Amino acid sequence: MNGIVKTIVSFIIFMFSISVGAQNRTLMEGVDFGMPIANALTAIQRIYGEPAKKSDTSVVYTKKAFSGMDFDEVEFGFKENKLVDARFIMNSATRAESEKKMDSIAAKMKKYGISKDKEDQGPWFYVGGISPRGIGHLFTIFMYRKLGNHCAELRFGPFNPAHLE
Repeated sequence: MNGIVKTIVSFIIFMFSISVGAQNRTLMEGVDFGMPIANALTAIQRIYGEPAKKSDTSVVYTKKAFSGMDFDEVEFGFKENKLVDARFIMNSATRAESEKKMDSIAAKMKKYGISKDKEDQGPWFYVGGISPRGIGHLFTIFMYRKLGNHCAELRFGPFNPAHLE
């Protein structure tokens, strides 16, 4: 029964999202998924300034805010010269703290339609929104360990560059 209810709720959220504009690609003011790397870098730098790290495939910022939340690291990813993903990361000393941060991110993103799920043998996570193409999710919120830290991450994408035309 729980699986049926979850499927029905997901379908209703999906249909509502389509009716209010599933093709929305805007991450933040002036920054759209699929935009050329040069335009994306200009728009991102207008908001966040110079990145802490830069390569051909990504730019990384430290201690930046997004959607009213403070993140330890923000990374924008590029493929085929297009913006295809954005990662917003909060570091924690403990798993419990990371879980609280993940729930806090989920509460903030709730307005986009969100559901909680669990891998068969893995931890739980959240998915929400509708991808730029209108199929699949716009973002995922999950936890992991990195260099001794526990991390909570809000990730948009990665989207297939061919689907962002």
